Amino acid sequence: MQHVARFSALATLFLLAPLWAGSANAQSAAAASGAERELVLVNHTELPIIEVYVTPTNEKSWGDNRLSAMPIAPGQSSRIRIGRSAVCGFDVRVVYQNGRMEDRHEVDACQVRKAVFEASEIARPATASEQRPVIITNHASLPIQELYVSPSTSGEWGEDLLGHQMIDPGAQASVAHDSVCIADLRVVFTNLAGEDRRQIDICVHSEIVIEPGWTTSAELDTPSYPPKQSLSQAHHT
Repeated sequence: MQHVARFSALATLFLLAPLWAGSANAQSAAAASGAERELVLVNHTELPIIEVYVTPTNEKSWGDNRLSAMPIAPGQSSRIRIGRSAVCGFDVRVVYQNGRMEDRHEVDACQVRKAVFEASEIARPATASEQRPVIITNHASLPIQELYVSPSTSGEWGEDLLGHQMIDPGAQASVAHDSVCIADLRVVFTNLAGEDRRQIDICVHSEIVIEPGWTTSAELDTPSYPPKQSLSQAHHT
């Protein structure tokens, strides 16, 4: 009878082994999916890094600035906590003190865990040949008499890009600016009312439609109807 009991116990262990193994694998997978991710950012440029954005490679939005402490000084590094994530590949964007920015794509936070920024040539003001055009379509009821485009890291709006020109309702204007991709935009109408929108990716949204609700709309470059007038040029001099 003891042999029978031992055989029964062994049989039970063999039967339960796959279930325990499956449970262990599931727990391991759950632990991996909830693992804390972090990256060490190294600044090998000549300018402080004042903003850091980290997002999974397959995401379209950069999200919020993750550098809440002091800027990363030249020659220094900083540990950036990403949080719990099931993915390893991340894109990293830094913004330098002069408003220029630099990206690293597909950084492996599970293996490499480090992103080095050293392209100091990127961290300089744009030249005239590097100015970015942006098309403004006015679907508001009033003419736009002033237009400002400024790096989101700047505390000033700078000069009016329209000069003495205006963008009438239903018209468009193309202006050139030396801002970085992530910029703030302000329009001032003829009644002196102003509207602002922060952190627009000008490199993605090269045409911006000004219409009721544009400051909070998810669609910046999809006109609801065609402009009444042909494209006018309003390059800042």
